[in-house]
Amino acid sequence: GVHGANRLASNSLLEGVVCGRRLGAWLAPQHAPAVMSGVTAIAPLGRGLAPGAMAELRALLWELAGPIRSGDAIAQARPALEAFAKGGWQGRLAQALVAAAGQRRDSMGAHWREDGPERTGYAAAPATGLRLVAAGPVAF
Repeated sequence: GVHGANRLASNSLLEGVVCGRRLGAWLAPQHAPAVMSGVTAIAPLGRGLAPGAMAELRALLWELAGPIRSGDAIAQARPALEAFAKGGWQGRLAQALVAAAGQRRDSMGAHWREDGPERTGYAAAPATGLRLVAAGPVAF
């Protein structure tokens, strides 16, 4: 989000909407150059994965690029990701996303690397557990 590292909460979603609108309003009157420099290309998406394969890919992405990650799991999933990449554009996107997730060895924001550098104190905990006590205060 605007105020911190990759938080998964409604505030960051709303920040995306607000900042997107503000950026759009600022960019609208700007004039882009008629000729852009550099090499550009539009890559067609091509075919997509079948619904069953998409469900499998979502589950795999949750394990590999979700909040808790492991370098071993990412490495072991390469053949599966290659198969998804051959099946559709979503697989190619997932393959690139997981490759990037594998390159970041540190825990950051909402993402925790089980095999990352050892941390102490607050940074050592992947998450804070929250438990509601019946008819009483919230206990951490």
